[in-house]
Amino acid sequence: MYNFKVRYCFILGLILGISIKLVLHQQKSDIIIKQNPYEQWFWNTTYRLNKTIDEIRYGLNHSRLESEFLFNSITILCVILVSKVSNYEAAKATWAKGCNKIAIVSLEKKPFVSAYKGRESSKWVRLCQELPQLDNAFQWTLFVYDSSFVVMENLRYMLAGKDHREMHYLGHPVTYWNVQYNMGKAGYVLSQGSLQKVQDKVKDINCSKETSFLNQEDLYLGKYMASLNIKPEDTRDSKGLSRFYAYNWYQELLPGMNYYKTSVHSHKCCSEKAISFQSIEADKMYTYYYLLYKLQLFKSGSLGSKPPTPIDKNSVWKSFLKERGIENDQISSDEYYRAWEDLIHDPDSFGQQFKPDH
Repeated sequence: MYNFKVRYCFILGLILGISIKLVLHQQKSDIIIKQNPYEQWFWNTTYRLNKTIDEIRYGLNHSRLESEFLFNSITILCVILVSKVSNYEAAKATWAKGCNKIAIVSLEKKPFVSAYKGRESSKWVRLCQELPQLDNAFQWTLFVYDSSFVVMENLRYMLAGKDHREMHYLGHPVTYWNVQYNMGKAGYVLSQGSLQKVQDKVKDINCSKETSFLNQEDLYLGKYMASLNIKPEDTRDSKGLSRFYAYNWYQELLPGMNYYKTSVHSHKCCSEKAISFQSIEADKMYTYYYLLYKLQLFKSGSLGSKPPTPIDKNSVWKSFLKERGIENDQISSDEYYRAWEDLIHDPDSFGQQFKPDH
């Protein structure tokens, strides 16, 4: 009888636990689905473009694209942490064209330096020293490594419905030693209000006083943000899919692999509105840029796929005769051959032209 009660209580508790989890999961899913403020924000603007893709691509008049409208409406300062100059040059020539302004934090490693100077050149110290100097005239500031690729149009799509004057700290949130912060490899974004707060916080501190994890600038920034009561936000899309990625597409898309053990929110790949991912090297940036911005898939339309105009076969040789000064097209085959004789040579005479003179 005792064993029966124990089993009964265990089964009842298990059923209740599963039910509660399902209810909470449903509530969480509902919250995610409602997070799509872009459409409402967009319809409150004055921008409208009533043209098809075919007309935009091949029409005679230039059309101001929605992405161009967003570029001017949502201003972003891109702060690139540079370890390789070649990566920075590739970023500047590709995705960073979508930034309103670029600032760099040099992380170039110098050999044969003392431990103290090595601390001075760490990621956190370099970033901490640069933070107060950053131009806070932009609505948003993106911090990203030089090995990353960012789809700026998708970033603006996510930011459009948010107030840059409020406190926002966006990226891919993870937890380390009870600190929630956004991963540096995935890139992170501060609103104008948040940047001002953290600038005021770090402007008078000794950036090199910390002694450990100095190359985890993302962790230290997260700690300072937490001290200001500014926490990472959930940036997943309306389907619950992640938008900031800390790894390359091969790693992200490989089935069965999970590199996000410490993520605050469940990580699922891949959003149609993905924002950032690792490209690793400069050549990959050019490849991604071509695939995303240059390569065009034809689906419909007629302006860019007009069939060639049919040509009358007789008009071809008649046009040739006129070019040779022969107005009468009623000529024999021998006369027609002689008209071509000056243009076409037999193999022997053709080869003779290339023999050197002695």
